[in-house]
Amino acid sequence: MNIFLIVLVLIVISAEVARELCFKLGSDASIKDKHFIRIIFKPIIWLGFTLWTIQLLTWIFILQRAPLSLVFPMLSLSYCGVVIASHFLLKEKISFKRGLGVILITIGVAIISNTGKF
Repeated sequence: MNIFLIVLVLIVISAEVARELCFKLGSDASIKDKHFIRIIFKPIIWLGFTLWTIQLLTWIFILQRAPLSLVFPMLSLSYCGVVIASHFLLKEKISFKRGLGVILITIGVAIISNTGKF
């Protein structure tokens, strides 16, 4: 497996996790604002859109160089990242079942990534 592509996949996963945190923080800060227009003009929401753009461009670059059936399952690690980031940054609790799900996803990605070559 090409280390450069692995790093790019990690960038995509990190951008997705950070994007979701931006959207969550932007929406939480706006609960009292019932107007959608006020929400979408918050700087943290625009940071989320910027991360989304970075993620998209990086993902297209990856898809030009790697099989979809190999790299797409790796994106499921973003679910794990969101759970872990939410626990540490948003103080959300991780239940046993949710923690087990994170472990199973990680094991699944490890198995799939060892089945193919870039």
